[in-house]
Amino acid sequence: MKTILLFQFWIISFCVVGQCNPSIFPTEIYYSNSTVTPTNVSGPEYLCGPNTIVYDTVEIGCRFVYANAFSTLYFKPTISCATASYIWLKSNSILNLVQGTGPTFVIHELGAIINNPFGVTISSSTCVAITFPVVNCTPTVLKENAYDNHFDIYPNPANDVLKIVSINEIKPSKIEILNCFGQLIKKETVSEVNSFNIKINDLPNGIYTLNLDNSGIRSSKKFVVLKQ
Repeated sequence: MKTILLFQFWIISFCVVGQCNPSIFPTEIYYSNSTVTPTNVSGPEYLCGPNTIVYDTVEIGCRFVYANAFSTLYFKPTISCATASYIWLKSNSILNLVQGTGPTFVIHELGAIINNPFGVTISSSTCVAITFPVVNCTPTVLKENAYDNHFDIYPNPANDVLKIVSINEIKPSKIEILNCFGQLIKKETVSEVNSFNIKINDLPNGIYTLNLDNSGIRSSKKFVVLKQ
């Protein structure tokens, strides 16, 4: 049984890394000339660069991070990640490892810099070139959302039913629920109501993102599924 589990983990690791062509689409985008300290990451992270600095040092479980050239990532491996965190580094990016414990794979191009003053244990491999998923790194001015101050979800954390509530009437809308990898796992259509319930009893524990598309105006809320 132990041999089978190790083999399954190797297969999962191989598929996730995808050699030098990772395919997991990022949902957390950090733009050029910005400094960010993530505290509640819902999906894979993407450092656009140049001059993007991210302090990803909070205990928030497994992470998938793409670091473009001339960006800097401070990263703390976390023991709360039961499988592994993955970091992909383009040439001229910098990874500064912060003292911590947890399985971490670093895949990097030649010219990437890895600073490890605490001797953190990682697994690393080198690629001649890494092909990132195509991401729009140009910040866009979002359309003002009349629901931002009135649209809410509860309970949070939840374990059975998630309730969407709005002071204003929710027009016919599409609701999507994405997992921490940015994958669509549930989709609903809402009629013109002030509240709407979605069953989430089939979702495992974790952090999710709920997207509400209301006549072209898009809102997002994060929630946690936590079962006893």
